[in-house]
Amino acid sequence: MVKSIKLNSSSNFIDTVNGDWSCWQNSSVCSVTCGEGVKTRTRTCNHPTPANGGLQCRGESHMSEHCNENPCAENGVSLAWGDWSPCSVTCGSGSRVRARACNPPQYCGHNCTEPLFEINSCLQVPCQTPPAGVACPTCTEDLECTWNTTCHASENCMVRSISVTGFNFTTHCIMREDCHLLQMLAKTTHGEVFCCADENCVREMIG
Repeated sequence: MVKSIKLNSSSNFIDTVNGDWSCWQNSSVCSVTCGEGVKTRTRTCNHPTPANGGLQCRGESHMSEHCNENPCAENGVSLAWGDWSPCSVTCGSGSRVRARACNPPQYCGHNCTEPLFEINSCLQVPCQTPPAGVACPTCTEDLECTWNTTCHASENCMVRSISVTGFNFTTHCIMREDCHLLQMLAKTTHGEVFCCADENCVREMIG
């Protein structure tokens, strides 16, 4: 706006010029590439520029607005570890495992890169050695015996004579209950059955 003012009684009038805004400039680039950002537009008080005591432009020279509403990619996130599984064995050295979940990625993010399973060793009480069974020989008809067999702890070495004189016999491992049953049945037949639980018994029976 142009307005004339008089400097003094003998001077000419001069024009005062009030400022006015230029057009808004194009918006700036968004402040972020994803997520909520801001872009701005500016204008200048130069259309015209204030002069000779004219007034400045009223209003703002900057204007902001939201931009880029697309969310940013979120990678998967590993959650807390779960409890360890029971040890794989009840005695001796074994292993155990634990797992954790992965919160799934969002908006084209990447899957979890950390391991989701973990294996660890675990020690239990020492395993007990099963008790040794009785030694049970293998014998020929000439009564030559080789002590090459050990019965299970739940077995006896059965010595069975197959003649009335008892000079010929067989030996082999047999469950204790079965041996005692045969021992009872042998009383009604020829020969005898001996159920030995230790080596001394076996040696005594075979001479």
